Amino acid sequence: MEFFDNHGRKMLFSFFIIFVYIIVANPVTYNIVGSIVGLDNYDNANMEDRNYLLYIHSFVMALLTFIVLLIYNPMNAK
Repeated sequence: MEFFDNHGRKMLFSFFIIFVYIIVANPVTYNIVGSIVGLDNYDNANMEDRNYLLYIHSFVMALLTFIVLLIYNPMNAK
């Protein structure tokens, strides 16, 4: 299968990122991080805590994606 020969590493990288995203975007993770940094009103849509947690988790997701790229770069040769 030529497609998998050419894009297999990219697909594997995508699966790595799926698992990282599931952990980072999980509501339980939001609540844990929120309680650690003092943003306990995650569930209240009228508070800014939800937005601050979104910014924190976006930064963490970008950082973890960069780390996964350093460890397993899908563009490297086999």
